[in-house]
Amino acid sequence: MLPLCAEWLKVCNAVSKISFDNGNISNNIRLHKLCYSEMREKYDLSSQMTCNAIRYVASKYATIKSNKQKIDKTVFFKKNIVQMQNKYDFRYCKDGLSIQSLTGRIKYVEIESYKHAEQYSDWKKGGCLIQVTKNDVYIIQSYSKKIEKSDQMGSVIGVDRGINYLAVATDGKKQLFFSGKRIKHKKRKYQKVKSALQKKKAENKANGKNTKSIQKVLNRLSGRERRFVKDVNHCVSKKIVEFAANQNAGIISLEDLSGIRKSANRKGKALRKDMNQWSFYELQQFIEYKANEKGISIDLVNPEYTSQACSNCGYTHENNRNKHKFKCLSCNYELHSDLNASRNIKMRSVLVRQDLYEDGLSVNQPEVGLGLQAPSFMAG
Repeated sequence: MLPLCAEWLKVCNAVSKISFDNGNISNNIRLHKLCYSEMREKYDLSSQMTCNAIRYVASKYATIKSNKQKIDKTVFFKKNIVQMQNKYDFRYCKDGLSIQSLTGRIKYVEIESYKHAEQYSDWKKGGCLIQVTKNDVYIIQSYSKKIEKSDQMGSVIGVDRGINYLAVATDGKKQLFFSGKRIKHKKRKYQKVKSALQKKKAENKANGKNTKSIQKVLNRLSGRERRFVKDVNHCVSKKIVEFAANQNAGIISLEDLSGIRKSANRKGKALRKDMNQWSFYELQQFIEYKANEKGISIDLVNPEYTSQACSNCGYTHENNRNKHKFKCLSCNYELHSDLNASRNIKMRSVLVRQDLYEDGLSVNQPEVGLGLQAPSFMAG
């Protein structure tokens, strides 16, 4: 598979250069028209895989743009992966996998099944990624399934995300706390080791020594740290969704934290560093797709003053909160500060839904119809 990966990377990087040179094109159709013929002439990828590579590059540029990041240089691809379409580039068969290569189709490739694959037996298979590592070849298979959402709203679960507590979830009666102590300890441990290595790398570079071995260790540590954080987020999101399902909740309410990193620039150095390393969006994505699988909707509410407002009387003041302790200056109501915030998040979602419901009733019973003023006995 390595020759196929090498050719795929060449095509991706060639397409990426064309996209960058023409104003960072992220539209697949425009990019396809610009470079398809050239890629087919210069490289050995099949027609279908060339189309896959162009789509892959276009989606990468589209993602960068949607994240509002600047693209000041050509995006470079270096992972040994190949994107494939089901039934065209690969097929599952009784004796294994039939897969396309540079020299033709390879049949009966033995694969070791994923241990939880049975739970996706009734799902529709989509495309996949073939990833080649030092010792193994992995198939990253995508699945899709249409989920019928319940018409009943059910209860609402409010979830407050943070650094000291990764998440606090509540339905108003029961609550779940997920401490961030372990993940903070691990991150600081990794950071200490990486700082020492980076210092040594700078010294070696200044003395004209080779720094490749140090960079390899840094990459390995970064990958290990990333996998650890991802695993924690998977575990937390799974328990939150299970909690919502057990409480018969139809909605999980989260704060809309987009743009929060901009506010981090006004914080102290230590807090700014923690916020910039905080994987809140990944946790949100994991909660969303796990909730959708169970037919639970996601609400994103305004996060403003959720930590300062009293969930009992509504009085809002910055001195209501002191770290993890919340005590209302108006009604003396006391509660864990993150639990108080999660209750406020829950209530905001409920109020928004109520407003939408009431607006719906007023539209269904209009006072004016067909441009004529309604009779007085219908008004109100």
